[in-house]
Amino acid sequence: MVYPADPAVAFEVDEFVEAFEDVRVKLATTFSIADAAEKEAARAEFMVPGKGAAALILAKIEAYCSKTQAGFMVGNTTTLADIWCFFFLKFLVCGFWDGLPASSVSAEHYPKLFAVVKQVASIPKVRDSLKLLVRLL
Repeated sequence: MVYPADPAVAFEVDEFVEAFEDVRVKLATTFSIADAAEKEAARAEFMVPGKGAAALILAKIEAYCSKTQAGFMVGNTTTLADIWCFFFLKFLVCGFWDGLPASSVSAEHYPKLFAVVKQVASIPKVRDSLKLLVRLL
């Protein structure tokens, strides 16, 4: 079940996707900063665990996930929320965001979210795609 038929569960999935988008919007504001050092500093500040604007949103998502089964954002089966979590956390640490310290987005700070990443990465089609991607790089 990637997108649930139950409207209440679908609402939860949509809320998670939108919460991750709130993080992206915070970081996207840095694209207008011309000075590279200033841009990198702003991105790092957004992600300071426990106090950065984007990190606070991730902490709220993390706290909500503590109410669900380990490895899943909603319920006990993979949904779009899990896929989005996987994509988004990988996007944050892939190197695209100059100045964003990968250590600020880690299992140390977000163990529940990274349990979701691990769960999604274990899906055979995802795992095979990742292996192919690594070979292409």
